[in-house]
Amino acid sequence: MKRRQLLATGAALAAAPWAHAQAEPLRIVVPFPQGGRTGYLAETFAAALRRVRTGPVAVAYRQGEVTAEIRAFAQGTPDARTLLLAGVRLPRRGTPLAPADDDNRLMDSLAPVTLVARDPMVLLMNPARAEALRIRDTAQLLRYLRAHPGRLTIATGVDGSIDHMATELFKSMTRTYLTRLPANGLTPDVRGVAAGRVDLLFAELSAAIDSVRDGAFRVLGIACGAGDPQPTPRTLGMPKGPVTLQQADRSLARFEAYSYYSLFAPPGTPEGLTAPLQQAATEALALPEVRRELLEHSAIPGGQTRAGYLRLEDAEAERWRVGQARW
Repeated sequence: MKRRQLLATGAALAAAPWAHAQAEPLRIVVPFPQGGRTGYLAETFAAALRRVRTGPVAVAYRQGEVTAEIRAFAQGTPDARTLLLAGVRLPRRGTPLAPADDDNRLMDSLAPVTLVARDPMVLLMNPARAEALRIRDTAQLLRYLRAHPGRLTIATGVDGSIDHMATELFKSMTRTYLTRLPANGLTPDVRGVAAGRVDLLFAELSAAIDSVRDGAFRVLGIACGAGDPQPTPRTLGMPKGPVTLQQADRSLARFEAYSYYSLFAPPGTPEGLTAPLQQAATEALALPEVRRELLEHSAIPGGQTRAGYLRLEDAEAERWRVGQARW
């Protein structure tokens, strides 16, 4: 009897810190003003967390310069009560296509809690140009590129932007050549593609979906895994056939490109403090209605542990090393 009492007391003491933590407010910081993609994901995630934990969850928006706001967060108390939700390019430590800078080092100092969602990139083409060249899908695009290297142009952001890295990975894996037209910032010349001045671009599906439905762009393929949830060809105005780039050609069998929206704690936060929250996040993101809501808005739910998140970064580092290769 005494042994059972001791075991019960030990279990209660182990659960007490998390039970107490759930009663305290949890604040999710978004380093942007209210609205936008990060804000939508933060509000959806916070509402889901409220369903699986007893304490309140609030979303706090910031109005200042983004890097300054993240730096201020990084100087906070590592008690897992205030967390950051931000879009980030993985791996945070930099890649051969984009060597580490101060921003990389800042993001890499944060303690990952979990991946909230990932947005797949989509390969888009100017519809009139595609029609004139009889390019209806990725397979037809590759045939044209191999017959006419360098003739088509593709808009990207600056070196190291996710669309730039997706472009280089596509060229390297398919052994084709596209004339890259980089912008001065992170955002590629979307208007240039819509107006016909540029032929192609990679963009986040979530950002492009409305313009696709309005006929401003033609979708050639989604840059996600064949096993990922994805829209139907009809939803994207695509002909019947492969939806993912992976399915379109053998050379693209491992092609993936995402924007990642991640939850972080300040540097030095012990994993013991964030692990229960990560478990709650996984449970929240697995709720059928939450999962359906995210998928309807082109976001693939996450939920990885800290170790799983670090493995994901390693996989992304290897992917971009392939993208750096020259043939």
